Amino acid sequence: MEKAKLPADAIAIVQQLLIWLPDDARLLWLLGELYNASGDIDSALTVFNECVDARGFGAAKLRQHRVALKEAVAARPTADSAWLPTNSRLWIAAGLAAPVIVGLVCLQYRQFARSRKR
Repeated sequence: MEKAKLPADAIAIVQQLLIWLPDDARLLWLLGELYNASGDIDSALTVFNECVDARGFGAAKLRQHRVALKEAVAARPTADSAWLPTNSRLWIAAGLAAPVIVGLVCLQYRQFARSRKR
């Protein structure tokens, strides 16, 4: 496997090289390939998009890898939405927050009314 031949800090090395040579699109492409090899396909796709769209680097192999990553991202199952609040949770939260808000508004009105009497 080719990944075993890479040094453990390969991504950090390429990132450092990009700090020194920020206009080198081939180094950026290499960073995207390293992200992909490490399993971070979202970062890899972002880097590939930067290479092709923003920098105009149009190597055929880069475009092929970009298409493959787009397909992999599209085929990935969507995240479970269990962490999103349900309607019942929203109504419970609104029911708990409404008396607090009404109480604060009443206190503000009372303070305003007292200051007007003076």
